[in-house]
Amino acid sequence: MSPSRTTKQTATYRIGVDVGGTNTDAVLVSLDPVSILASNKAPTTADITTGITNAVRTVIEASGVSLSSIGCVVVGTTHFVNAVIQRSATLQRVSVVRLCGGPAEGFGRDLPPFIDFPGDLRRRIEAPSYFCHGGYQISGEEISALDEAEMERVAELLVEAGETNIVVSGMYSPMDSTQESHAAEILMKRMTELKGGKPKPRITMSHQVSQLGFLARENAAILNATLRPLAEHTIRGFRTAIRDIFNNEPCVLYLTQNDGSVLKAADAIELPIRTFNSGPTNSIRGGAFLWRAAMESEGNGNANREDALVVVDIGGTTSDSGLLLANGLPMMSSVTSFVGGVRTNFALPAVESVGLGGGSIVRDLGNGELTVGPDSVALELLTEAKVFGGEYLTSSDIAVASNPQENPFQAIGGDISRLSDVPNELLDKARAVMRQSLEQLIDRTKIQKGAVDVLIVGGGALIVDTKQEWNGVRAIRTVQGGEVANAVGAAISSVSAVVDTVVDTTSQTVKEAQEKVRALVMKKTMSQGAKKGTVDVAEFTILPIQYADGKARIIARAIGELDVVVATSAANETIDGFEEDLDTSTHAAEITTTRNGKEEVMTEKLVDV
Repeated sequence: MSPSRTTKQTATYRIGVDVGGTNTDAVLVSLDPVSILASNKAPTTADITTGITNAVRTVIEASGVSLSSIGCVVVGTTHFVNAVIQRSATLQRVSVVRLCGGPAEGFGRDLPPFIDFPGDLRRRIEAPSYFCHGGYQISGEEISALDEAEMERVAELLVEAGETNIVVSGMYSPMDSTQESHAAEILMKRMTELKGGKPKPRITMSHQVSQLGFLARENAAILNATLRPLAEHTIRGFRTAIRDIFNNEPCVLYLTQNDGSVLKAADAIELPIRTFNSGPTNSIRGGAFLWRAAMESEGNGNANREDALVVVDIGGTTSDSGLLLANGLPMMSSVTSFVGGVRTNFALPAVESVGLGGGSIVRDLGNGELTVGPDSVALELLTEAKVFGGEYLTSSDIAVASNPQENPFQAIGGDISRLSDVPNELLDKARAVMRQSLEQLIDRTKIQKGAVDVLIVGGGALIVDTKQEWNGVRAIRTVQGGEVANAVGAAISSVSAVVDTVVDTTSQTVKEAQEKVRALVMKKTMSQGAKKGTVDVAEFTILPIQYADGKARIIARAIGELDVVVATSAANETIDGFEEDLDTSTHAAEITTTRNGKEEVMTEKLVDV
């Protein structure tokens, strides 16, 4: 073992980075004791990687710690979900191989893949799909056996059509992934043979992406597949930046997942969809960490909470509010999630939003009516807000004019005298509108009767007057470091895993089945890099299955601390290379496919970008 490896195993520092649409935030955190040593907020660069590099270098230089003492860099980014929402040219065509039995069984043919996708997205990414033998029933029995010869023929058709991004989606595959895994293995082997290994196919198996619901799981797998080339390109850039900064010292790169846990870089390339909504999660967890730290520094013995904490992240345009539960995880949404208009069933944090931020424009409509937002100067706050000589009166102007003794913008050219002509009556009305908007947001977020504790974080936190009394709020406060709470949340990310399965209770008791699933989810969490002895089952749900005797669905989620030693042992893991460049162009093509033994002509109408 090399000297740097030995030193790295006793690493006591971590770097957290959050890449937003406006700013890239970074923090360097000490693990023992847990504290923030340095932080940095800077505009996000067009290529993302440059911004990350600059932010990480800045916090390392500011802290003065050695490179060998930093265990890992954890990055949270909205880059991939933004690509779907904005219909980016980097989205790639996807073919679906659905395992749903033969024509005689009649499963899964009335609702083809992409059936409920928005038209513009479907036209951009849909490629030929194939119905094949295979799939399971809710009882666990096969609908039909996988047909290996059929799968090889599909591989040939995919190569003829020039498709390389494939989804294998089997009915009830999360219960038993055998067929999906075997189908993917056949497709990979045959397509690689036919193409001479270049380009290597990218195959997404739906059981790795989401839970039991079939169409929503398939949709999520399609979104995952369309993003994989972009994820590969982006995360490779992240990895290169980290290696350059650390001069090849072993330092592991992680990305944060939707539930606030980490995902290794190589796994994030395979499953970029798991990082979709990590931004709000990081803000919630980072804010709660800062709250506890502030309470402990004040000698408050109630730093460890037994109830939920409402965290409101105020940006330039919107305020996002979520709940951190007593188990340390954000509350996840119990309703169907839509991403870019696509129905999915993967877990997303329950977040409420309102169009109020630090750059929200204040408009006096006359007759005593006044609005604050939802339109905003956003990125142009430092030039368009009135306190900076701009023409727009913003929520930040209201906050500064209401408390002229504390002007946070003075050091960067904000002149309070520019607000001298704003009437006090207008100030009072604007403050009342802003306060009411946030009170309603908090009320929609909380899940308990009575007052709650609220933490305000984010760059726009100055618009909140924490000295006032708030309806439905027990205590409201900001904390030092709150402006980079999202990066703090990334730095303190833990490790989690989920098992969603159907168990047979005819040959075992429900309690025995529970214990097996409990052991399985804890083992899975440790295999993801959690420290032994820190893993605990945070959520455990048992659901009876109607019309199926002796069957029950069990969903378990476990969480544990990231093990620095395990992390460093993975420092030399490689990301498989793909020779194909990221294709940002599409073309119209007429493709003949075979479905149910009949030849069909499918015309793909795609727009040149």
